[in-house]
Formats: sequence, structure tokens, C-alpha cells
Amino acid sequence: MEQWRPGPVYIRRAVLLSPVIVTDITSTASDPEAAWTDLDQRLPILFEDIIWYNGQLYAVDNYYDLILFELGLRPRGTRLNLPCPAGYDRDYRKGDRCIYSVESCGELLMVVKTWNCNRARLPNLPRYVTTTFAVFKLNPRGHCWIKVESLGDRMLFVGASNGISVSASYFLGFKGNCKSYT
Repeated sequence: MEQWRPGPVYIRRAVLLSPVIVTDITSTASDPEAAWTDLDQRLPILFEDIIWYNGQLYAVDNYYDLILFELGLRPRGTRLNLPCPAGYDRDYRKGDRCIYSVESCGELLMVVKTWNCNRARLPNLPRYVTTTFAVFKLNPRGHCWIKVESLGDRMLFVGASNGISVSASYFLGFKGNCKSYT
């Protein structure tokens, strides 16, 4: 990966799939579970997030597009070529936003978090301050992202390694559809 992106490379999310174990008969590895399989090189190297949704594996890239993976002996990904959500541009400033995938009530959501950097490193202020969250849902018929105006009773929690959706009614003192930045 260093030929495309010099410097450290991080894995932010992994998905374990079971019970299927696929081995390639041409693999020279003595332990098939220890073998890595390359994906189609035409796909982006940097995925923002991955998710197992509706029985299929998806990745969202740093251009707000979805890639659907077909698993098997020769796994491959198919770019869905979704347009950017309204108000967003594929030419974002690197490092000022993060994209998360979350399943909520059977829908695939994309959460876009943006932040400002405390470049002056002022005391008593965190280095990065979250400024906004935007939530979009996948419209499977129109193959586009639709802005979600209200989550209703739902609460979304996104972080460095996970994104979940839960009903606020199950938790005393919590309220759905509220913004809380930490």
C-alpha cells in the first residue's frame, strides 16, 4: 500500500464473516486462513468504513460512494457510482471529516462528521472539535443518498471502530434525534 500512500496505514474497521471459509486452490499458504486475497485494483485503496448490511458486504469510500463486494474464490467489488449527497463535493479537504456506515431500522445510513482543528492548541480546548453531523440514507431504488431530517426515536453512536443505532425508549433519560458532540 505504501506505493499509493506513503507513511503509516491504519485499519479502522474490520468485519469477521462466518461460517464461510473460502480458499483458493492456487494459494501456496499452508494455512488457508492466513492467506490474504487482493481485491480489484481499480477500487479505491482508502475505504472510510465497511458494513455487513442486508446480507451483503459494503464499503463507503472517501468520495461518498458505495462499493458492493461479491465474496467467493475471487472476491471483487462493484462501485455503485452514487452521486455525492447534496451540499457535498468529492474534492473535500483531507482530514476535516469522517464517514461512518450504520444500519438503523433496516436502512443503510451514512453519517458524515466534520470538525475543526485547534491549530493554535489553545489550553482547555481539545485538539479537534466536532462541528457538524449529517445523516443520509441509501435510496436503493434511486441509487442516491437522501438527507435524513429526523431520526425520530433513534440514537446513533459513531466512533473510531463502530457505529450503532438504538432506540432511545429503551434507555431512561435518553432522547432520540439529539446532537451531542464529544
